[in-house]
Amino acid sequence: MKTFANKKILLVEDDPIIQTIEVNALNKYGYQIIVASTGQEAIDIVENSREIDLILMDIDLGSNSLDGTETAQIILFNHDIPIVFLSSHTEPEIVEKTEKITSYGYVVKSSHIAVLDASIKMAFKLFDAHQKLLESEEKFKQVYDNTLDNIFILEITDDRRYKVIGLNPAEEALVSEYGKLINTYLDESIPEDLYREVKKNYERCALGRRIISYEEVFHGQNFYTQLIPVKNPKGEIYRIIGIARNISELYSEN
Repeated sequence: MKTFANKKILLVEDDPIIQTIEVNALNKYGYQIIVASTGQEAIDIVENSREIDLILMDIDLGSNSLDGTETAQIILFNHDIPIVFLSSHTEPEIVEKTEKITSYGYVVKSSHIAVLDASIKMAFKLFDAHQKLLESEEKFKQVYDNTLDNIFILEITDDRRYKVIGLNPAEEALVSEYGKLINTYLDESIPEDLYREVKKNYERCALGRRIISYEEVFHGQNFYTQLIPVKNPKGEIYRIIGIARNISELYSEN
C-alpha cells in the first residue's frame, strides 16, 4: 500500500492560530510541514526549495498580501506542484476563482482533519497519475517524431468524413504534394480516386471496429499499413491511427 508519510507540505495560512492547529494535526499524520503567512513568502519558499511535495493554499491571505489564487498562479508558472486550496468560504464566486487554476482539491477549513488528510492523499494520487500520463505522452511523442514509419491520425466526424488531425514528420513528407493536410478533410484534400481507395480501408476499420492490416502502393513505393480504431468514452469509434512501414526493399530483393 502506498504511503505518503514524510511528504513535505507547504501550508500557506495567515491566521497564526489556525496555522498552529493545522500544523499539529498534520504532523500527527506523518507529514512534514513548512509554513508561510503570505503569498510572497510562499513564492520565496518554493523558489528556494526543490523539496516541496504539495501546497495547502489558503485563499484569503489578508488585504496586504497576494491572495491564494494569485499566489498559486505565480508558483505554477515555473513549478509543477500539486495545490489543494483551503477556505472558510463556499460561495460559488470563491470556488470559481480556483477552477481556472490547475489544482487538486478544495477543502473547507471547518472539515475534520481526516477529510483534509483524505484530500491530501487523493491529491498525491492524482498528481502521480498525471505525471505518469505526461511521461507516457512524451515517450509517444519521441517515437511519433523520430520513427521512420509513417504515422497519421484521423478523426471520424459525425457525418462520417475523415479529418486529418495528426501527421508525423515521415508521413508529412510523404504526402507533401497535397499541401498542409493538418485539420483538413481528406475528401477535399486529396484526389477523388485516391480518396475512394483509402476510404474503403478506413470504413473496414471503423465499421468493423477492429485493427486491419494490408499492403498498398503509394507513389511507386510499397507499404505495409495497419489501421487502429480508437474508442471514445461512449465506446464509439471516433479516430483511426494509421501506421505504414515502407517495405519496398523487400520487393527489390526479389
